Formats: sequence, C-alpha cells, structure tokens
Amino acid sequence: MRATRRIQGFAQIEFAEIPTRLSSLTLLLILILLNNTIVAQDLDPTLPPSGNFDLSYWKLTRPNQQELDEDALTSGTTIPGEFYTDPATGAMVFVTPNDGKTGGSSYPRTELREMLRRGDTRIGTQGINKNNWVFSSSTLANQEAAGGVDGILTATVAVDHVSETSDETFKIGRVIVGQIHASDDEPCRLYYRKLPENTRGSIYFAHEPTTGPEQWYELIGSRSNGIDDPADGVALGEKFSYEIKAIGNTLTVTIMREGKPDVSQEVDMTDSGFANDWMYFKAGNYNQNNAGDPDEYAQVSFFALDVTHFEPTPPSEYLAPSDIPRFKPILAESKLQGPTSSTLASVDRLNSGYTHPEYFHVVDGDKILFSQSGDSRRTELRHLTNWDLTQANRSLHGRLDIVEQTCDQVTVMQIHDDANAGDGPNKPLLRIYKHNGRTPTNHIWAAIKTDDGGSATTHVDLGEDPGGVFNCDIRLVDGNMIIDFQGEEKVNMDVSFWTYPSYWKAGVYLQDDGVATAHFDHLFEGDGSPQNFAPSISITSPESNTNFLPGSDITIMVDAEDSDGELAKVEFFEGGSNKIGEVLSAPYTFVWTDVAEGSYTLTARAIDDEGAAKTSLSVNITVGEVVSVTGVELTDIGTIAVGAEVQLEASVFPASATNQNLTFVSDDATVATVSPDGLVRGISEGSTTVTVTTEEGGFTDAVVVNVVAPSDKFNWARFQPVVGTGTPDGSNVVTNLVDDDTDTRWSVEGMPQSATIDLGGDITITRTEVTSYEGRAYQFIIEGAATMDGPYTTIVDRSNNTSPGTPATPIVDLVDSVEARFVRITVSGADVYTGAWVSLTELRVFGEGEREPVSTSNDLADSDILLYPNPTGSIVTISATEQFHSASIYDQSGRLVLRKNLSSSATLDLSRLSAGIYLIKLSGNNKQHISKLIKR
Repeated sequence: MRATRRIQGFAQIEFAEIPTRLSSLTLLLILILLNNTIVAQDLDPTLPPSGNFDLSYWKLTRPNQQELDEDALTSGTTIPGEFYTDPATGAMVFVTPNDGKTGGSSYPRTELREMLRRGDTRIGTQGINKNNWVFSSSTLANQEAAGGVDGILTATVAVDHVSETSDETFKIGRVIVGQIHASDDEPCRLYYRKLPENTRGSIYFAHEPTTGPEQWYELIGSRSNGIDDPADGVALGEKFSYEIKAIGNTLTVTIMREGKPDVSQEVDMTDSGFANDWMYFKAGNYNQNNAGDPDEYAQVSFFALDVTHFEPTPPSEYLAPSDIPRFKPILAESKLQGPTSSTLASVDRLNSGYTHPEYFHVVDGDKILFSQSGDSRRTELRHLTNWDLTQANRSLHGRLDIVEQTCDQVTVMQIHDDANAGDGPNKPLLRIYKHNGRTPTNHIWAAIKTDDGGSATTHVDLGEDPGGVFNCDIRLVDGNMIIDFQGEEKVNMDVSFWTYPSYWKAGVYLQDDGVATAHFDHLFEGDGSPQNFAPSISITSPESNTNFLPGSDITIMVDAEDSDGELAKVEFFEGGSNKIGEVLSAPYTFVWTDVAEGSYTLTARAIDDEGAAKTSLSVNITVGEVVSVTGVELTDIGTIAVGAEVQLEASVFPASATNQNLTFVSDDATVATVSPDGLVRGISEGSTTVTVTTEEGGFTDAVVVNVVAPSDKFNWARFQPVVGTGTPDGSNVVTNLVDDDTDTRWSVEGMPQSATIDLGGDITITRTEVTSYEGRAYQFIIEGAATMDGPYTTIVDRSNNTSPGTPATPIVDLVDSVEARFVRITVSGADVYTGAWVSLTELRVFGEGEREPVSTSNDLADSDILLYPNPTGSIVTISATEQFHSASIYDQSGRLVLRKNLSSSATLDLSRLSAGIYLIKLSGNNKQHISKLIKR
C-alpha cells in the first residue's frame, strides 16, 4: 500500500482531517476508518520498494550510517540483503545486522525517517519548520510554522527474524518497528521481542518524557527477560498492524490482528514536555542488539505504511492581539502609544501577549480593539521603521470598523514624520479620519499636507462610512500617494516634496474630547500594489455549545460577503479541514445529514472570485443523548475596585450536562455590569447582586459584589520599615512596596515570596489594597500579627485571585477590623502570568490607630536627631542632617505638604501649614528617619 499523508474518503464523507479534540465515539469512528485503510493492497514483487510505497517523504538510514535521501529512494533504489522488495510477497524488507554501525545511537538500524519537505533541501531537517510536525497542544505560531499538526502512523508488518545471542540478556530478540521522535527524546518507541526459547513474541512501547523517567506499556505479552511463551503472542513472520497516534497531548498505540480484538493503550502527555517540541515519524528496523554471534541480525517486512497529519484548527478566540496570526507582522515592528504620545507597551511587551482591558484587546474573537476617551488622547500603533519617499514603493492596508465615536473627529490611520530623525515639522503628512461635524456627515476623510513645511492642508471626502467594516489602502508609488477606499481609488497626488523620515500609525487618536473605539480586522504593510480584500464570513447557526440528538440533520447557516468583488463559494468543514460540503451561491446554508454521536468543531471558508479566502471562527457543538442540568454554582469574587474587571466562574451541575448555556444579570448596573459571559466590571461604589441562571431548568445562584473606589484615607504602610524575602532585582527593592509610587516595584524571582511591614503601632485594619507590575493578577494572602515573630493570622485570602491589580483598579479587600502592628503579604502564584517573578508595586493598609515615632536609620539614635522647637508655631530646626539630603512633611491623611533639600543644618518654615500633627521623614544615604511634628 502506498504511504499517504491524508486519510482517504469513506462512504459519502471525506475525512481529510481529524479534529484536535475528539470524543470517545468520534475516535471510535475514525479508528474504524483507519482499520479499513490498514489492509494491505496487492503488492508487485517485481517492483523496487518505491514502486509499491510512496517514499517521497522518507529518507533511509542504513546500517553503515550512510543515508539515502528522498530523491534516492523514489528513484527505485534497492540494496540487496538490506533494503529490497520480497520476491514472493512484494513487501518492503528491512535487514539490520547486529554489528552495524550505530552513529549517535547505541544500536544499528535500517530505518525510514519522515521528511515532510519532500526533497526541498532549502528546508532544514531540524527545528519547527516545514520538514517536521508539532502537537496541536503547541502554540498556534508553532502549528503554522510546522509541516503538519498531530500525526497518525499506521503500518502492517511482519517481524521475520530477531537476534538470539548477545553480550547482555536484555538485548536479545528486540527490534523497534515504529517511532515518534522529538528533538532529543522519543514520545513513542514500539517494540517487538521474541526470546529464543519461545515460539511467540511480545509487543510493547516506551514513552520517554523530557520531564521524568521512561514509561513502559505492555500490549501483548511482557518485555521482561526470561518470560514464558506469551499465550496470545505474535510469531515470527506473522502479520500484525499497528497505529501510533498523537492528537494534542494524547498518545494512543493500537495493535490490530485479523480475527482478534484490538489491543490499545492511551498515554496522557500533558506533563511530558513535548508541547513546543518538533516531531517526525520513523518506521522500519531499529535492531536493539549490538552484540552476539557474527551472523546475527533482525529482519522486518512492511506490507502497508500510511502517515496522516493535519492543518492548524482555528481557535474559538485569541487571548491577545499578538496571538492573531494576520496581525503578527505589523505588531512585530510596532509599539503602542497611549493615552498620550508616551509608550503604553514597547515592541517586546506588545508581542508578548500584551492586552489592556479598556484600550487594546481582542474583540469578536479575532479582531483588535483600539479605544480611548478624553481630549487629544490616543491608543495607536507607532511603526518603528522609518522610511522616505525616495525608497521603495510601500503601502499600508487597513480593514476596520469605527464602532463608537462621541468626539467630533477621530483619526484611525496616519503617515507621520519623525522629527527626532530629520528636520521635519513633526506633523502628519496624512490622516484618515471620521468627522461627525463635517458635511456630508458620516463620511471618512483624508487630511493631506500639501507643502513640505506641513502648513497647508487639503481635506478629501473618501466616502460614506458603511456602518461596518471598511477597507482603506494608503499606497506610496513613485512619489505619488494613492488612497483606495473600499477598493476604489479616491486620491492620487504628487507628494514627492515630503522627503523627511516618516512612519505609519494606526489606531484611534481623538482630536477633541469624547470617546472613540475602532475594531481592526486587518492591518499590514505592502509593496504599493492594489489589494484584493479577503471576504468576511461568520457562522450564524448553530450557536456554540448546542447539542443535537444522534442521527440529526444539522443546518449550518453562514453570513458571507466580499467587499471588493464576488464570492465564488463557501465551503463547510468539520474539524478544521474535513470538508463536509460547499455552496456556490447565496443563501449560504448547508445541511449536514445523519450526524453520529460525538463532539464537533465547525468552520466555514469563503472564497472570492480572485481566490482570496477567509475562515470563520469555529463553533463547537455536540451530538449525543441529553444530560439534564440539576443546578449551578457561582464562585464568590468579593470586593472589586471601580473600573476593575473580574471574570465570574460558574459551574453547571452535573459537569457533563448537555446544555451549558448561562445568563448573567446584575441587580444594579450603576454599581457593576456583567457581560453575557460573566465578566463583571465595577462602575461606582456600592453593592449589587449578580445572578446566574441556567438556560435549561432555570437554576440560579447569586453572589454579592462590593465595588469600592481606591481609598484616599491615611495609608499606614506608607514609608514604613519593610523587609522581604529573596534577592531584589537591582533597584527593585522591597522599600518600593511602600513608597506610594506605582511606577516603582519590588521584584524578586521565584514563588512564594513574602514582605513584612511594621505599621509603627497597633492598627485596627479595615482595608488593604495591592497593585502589581503590569497589572498582573497575583495570588496571595495577607496576614497580621502583634509582633514581628508572630503568630500571624490570615486577614485576606486571595489564593485564587484572578483580578489584575492596576494603579487605577487595585486589588481591594475589606477587613473585619483586625488589630495588628505587623502586616505580611505572601505571593504564591498568579493567574494568566506564567513568569517566575513576584513584582508588586504597592501594598496599602487602611484603618484606625496611633503610631509611635519610628526611626529606620541604621546607625543613628533618636537622640542624635533634634527637631526644635517641637511643638512649633512656625520655624523648626533640624540637626544631624549630614546623614540626610531631604525632608518631607505629610499630613495625617498621608498627603505630602512640604519638601526641602537639607544642608548640614537646616530650618523649615511651617507658617503656611494649619495647626495639627504631621509626620516628618528625613531621607538620604540609604537611611530614613520618621518623627512626629506638632504645629501650633
């Protein structure tokens, strides 16, 4: 049988791909299909191996360690006594002597190595590239870079001969007939072994994680030395079929024999360390004996050999803009600016999963949202590559939808000069904008500078905003600027006078006060050529999580259109590339008939008249008997800050219930809103009840959400002595945790890590706030104690926290009046963030109490530092100031009211301050001293 890379047709359905997540019944159906393909066809004994088998994507390693590449194998190569066609059966025969060379291995081989490049030597043999494949548990970027995703190797073989002597017993009689090989280790090695005194052999396999010791699984008989003759073993020369299948993190090895039940073993590879590794199959004769009598050898005959790989499956939703493949090129060379011209995210941060809950995130599954509010504020990509019009032609293509605009004017695309790299006027050559106040209304405009000084501007009406997605191309060709709007040329003018270094910008830039939001469906650079825009497509029915009874006919409905041409057809897929049908004209509806029980992923692809294609987001459905809902439970989220967003976790009972659909409602949307999928957002201070209701049965559960604003009360932790575990990262020391500055941080590597603050007195704590670097959702507990050595009592438990702690929306917890002098925070993990660093910016503690004066100076006694007179009516003198360089005075709310640099002796004029009690902090030479100061 010829080796293939795709499963062939069965009945009326083309199984071109298996989905990465399959139910047990779907796996059973596919296994039946594979069993049908494994039966060996008639083989011609007069042909070389390449005459009966497709060897165009294999190379051969010989016992002398020489290799025959793809071209050599397909040219009809035969090696007598080593690699040849059996003259009686037509089988492909592999012979390996025990004394063959081993190369980098311990044992000799005559074995095929999978080469997906099929002779294209421009592609290397190692790494994640088009020669190798990856698991679907790997990143989407890895899947797209690889030659295939997941894999199934099937073969029908007979082991004709194995060794009977060796220098060690464990080597005798062993041969490997199939493998999955990774960069270093083997996710699977399939062994046949027959001992000399037995008439039948055993079959077993090894799984070799990168994270631990080898795991062994016995399928038929045993791998042990000196075992009895396996009762159900496989004799030499007896045919059997095997399947080695890796789907996601699941490895399944199956042995099939005519007239006998299949034997199968499944292995969970989740923790095996292969998620981002690269793979290739091997098949043939890997003799596991390198000693023994001079004429010892192993021989294996192949009667069938098949390989299947798949394409990447579109995800239901991307987590961050940098995850979306079509945006990767433009993001890789951009930074994000906002809300002013300052950098909101550097190029590295932007391309490491950066997202902002308000300004910049994924929307509608695979689009980028840019949003901003205020006057002259922005959320814009700034392309980091400068260019001028004397260089090559270039273009910027945008496909976007302005979904919200309360300001008069918002700019969405620009060409801007770089005044730091040339003598330009620091103005945009071009702005693509929408102006609510300009006539005609609801139109998109171009503002174009028409002189080299950037003073004269002309405004061109590009056309009406279609009320949805529109296309805009800015093309610079031979000194001319061409603007295509919705595929139609609207501007073509000479701009060769613009000679300054310039760059692209895209996003939203509010020219006046208000709010604006744009969704970008595409954004990329080009070479100045006109664009054919890909069509748009979405599945409107069925909805995700819909269940159908086995045998149902499922109607799949699609909305599809092509903005710059005509649609040629819409194709319908199950599992990514298993095409189940197509429709050539509207309405784009397809009926999938008599669907078997299982879990399915549906997608549709629209193809236009110029060949451009777009695949919809996936819809996940199930087909099976209905499991009724019996209840639902919400996890309490406690207190959140105004502006914060927290995802509610809801569990439907039983977990296997068919209908998992839920609705969420907030009793008071002025306090907190909740999205259809349970994302709670704090709006204003107060309390509201959020209720979840199951679609089936109407079961409910509710939680009370308390929303509070960041406190403006006295922060008892501010500038207090603090000690931390671990080694700080450079200047990111633990005192930054209490410096009232969210632009500094305490950073230590590894978790858990703790920091303990001396509040300076017994404080009745009523509230805490935590902010973290980059708004990470760290998981922690906060404890209080009367003394440094404890015992400590937990006053805040955020061990399962999912809330990001930003400066605007800290992680807030209300405390039931716990008295403590020492407060300790211990960080044990994080939600979403997978790095090794604990990086907190502030820990604030609020409550009531009275503090004793505290000195944090390392080598000065309080008596060495004099404040006199104290109390004072106006002037206070400070002595011993050679140890300090500044004095800061704070009122009882913690507000800084006076700061002065000090000399060896200094006076402070307090005449402008109101009478009351203040704290004075002296700083310098890595020392601090805090004292009470009374103004009469």
